[in-house]
Amino acid sequence: MIRSRPRRSSPVWLPTLLAGWAGCQGLSWSPWSGPGSSPPAPPVPASEPAQQAALTAAAATPADVESQRGPRPQGPWVGPGALLVNGEEITVEEVLDPIRAHLERAAATLSYTPYRDEVQRVVGQQIWQLVNEVLVYRDARKTLNERVDQALDKEVERLIQARIDREFDGLQARFESHLAELGWSMDRVRELVRRQVLVSEFLRQRLKEAVPEPSRQELYAYYQQHLAEYRRPASAELFLIEIPVADLVDESQAAGEASAHLQARRQALEVARRARQEIDSGVAFAAVARSYSKGLKAPDGGAWGVITAPGLRGRYAEASRRLFQMKAGECSEVIDAGESFFIVRAGLVTPEHTVPFEEAQPEIRDTLRAARVREMETEYLARLREKADIQRWEEFKKEVVARIPRPATEEQVPGASGRP
Repeated sequence: MIRSRPRRSSPVWLPTLLAGWAGCQGLSWSPWSGPGSSPPAPPVPASEPAQQAALTAAAATPADVESQRGPRPQGPWVGPGALLVNGEEITVEEVLDPIRAHLERAAATLSYTPYRDEVQRVVGQQIWQLVNEVLVYRDARKTLNERVDQALDKEVERLIQARIDREFDGLQARFESHLAELGWSMDRVRELVRRQVLVSEFLRQRLKEAVPEPSRQELYAYYQQHLAEYRRPASAELFLIEIPVADLVDESQAAGEASAHLQARRQALEVARRARQEIDSGVAFAAVARSYSKGLKAPDGGAWGVITAPGLRGRYAEASRRLFQMKAGECSEVIDAGESFFIVRAGLVTPEHTVPFEEAQPEIRDTLRAARVREMETEYLARLREKADIQRWEEFKKEVVARIPRPATEEQVPGASGRP
């Protein structure tokens, strides 16, 4: 059980927050996954006007949360502010701890309205994430065996360590100190992460096996409807020799003088011509680039890799434009780009094209199957929620709101002080 914190009045700076959490019920994002994963799209607000008005009024009233609580279910396991799902307890800190760092950054950097929207999205998703995990966990545990158990333990430790590295500078002691403030142990954290990983894998395997293969007609229909997604721009492998004029300006003269700049241009052009002559004599382009080029990729033989049309910008725009006029293996003349002289060699050249249907089929198949898995997951979770016994939902949402970091611009929000 977590350590209780001082009670605070419900913040009035989130007047529409609670109503929006009714629609965010998927199981698609884990806060333990870190920056590599993205929160889902914002939830759809509740549509019933009366319900929304009631929730909005509750969130906008600066009344003490504790005084608004209804009768508590009896039993020593019920903690302050906990949500009960089929008799299992979900605490406020279980919701907020994995996402608190994200919310604190958002509170410090976002203005009021974007922050409110971000809170509604991330916190709403996290609440439903935990509710869904509790509902699915009982079935998921039945799939455990020794091999799965060992793999699960490794993944749990990896995710915990990733969070320690990300949020606590890799220091186990700092993380354990943080847990002590919450009244948690490492075993409690492992239990929570283990449940999340097991449920996620259980759903993935169960639904993946249940999804039928899309027919060829379905694949082709999707291909035709999304044809623009399979168009690819021209691309070419760029090799470049660059002779910047500025590198040859005589430092003993004023750099801005026209005569100094003109002399530097002549010298740069002469260097570029000598480089081109060596290429004509049979010296490898890469060797010439290492000897003559002053560009970014000179140590790599002038190899820039593959670039796509329309190509590079700025001082490289002219060289890039010339590249897409060339055939594979061709070497350009000396190109005068004003402040630099270039020699371009084209490597592999791929013209603009549309990915053929046969080649696109594996990607389309995965896309359609993933969409169907999401639909089946939503339907499966909805059935579980219909049968679930969820208690203290309204007061739990208020308790969560009361502990959310307040935005930096709170004082600018009308009514934020609690006065009309």
